[in-house]
Amino acid sequence: MSAAELTGADFSVLFLDLDHFKLVNDQWGHDAGDQVLKALAQHFKSCCREQDIIGRVGGEEFSVFLPQTGHAQALIIAEKIRQQVETSCTTVNQCCIKVTVSIGLASRMPHHRSIADIQRDADHAMYHAKNSGRNRVAYLAHPCYVERADSSGCCLHCDRTAAD
Repeated sequence: MSAAELTGADFSVLFLDLDHFKLVNDQWGHDAGDQVLKALAQHFKSCCREQDIIGRVGGEEFSVFLPQTGHAQALIIAEKIRQQVETSCTTVNQCCIKVTVSIGLASRMPHHRSIADIQRDADHAMYHAKNSGRNRVAYLAHPCYVERADSSGCCLHCDRTAAD
């Protein structure tokens, strides 16, 4: 982000949360859940570029920092990840475990002064994706400084595919 400040380069952040992951642990056990998480991390890595930074935030939540990436390109990457997760299967003890992912996307805006700022916005967008039906990408169309009690979308716009 510091380099982007100096050069004016774009950047984006994805916040990914596996949908209903507790059911995986409850049905197949935590060891199976760990195997699913490791397989998904490889999917994330295969969809991202070498310069992208992927990290596990905790539990079943991941974040991806996309340097030199504007909104349109970040949306393509997010949708690629979503589709790959949706169509993948992790085999554990001869059982195919399928999961989906909800992804929030935030791209550089003037109020992003720290990674915490853009991460918060990406997290906010991810909750919109969850509340809109899961297994989708949602992003901030413009800054959303105040959370609203209703789930009407606040300052969010939700897209099912990057092509729309």
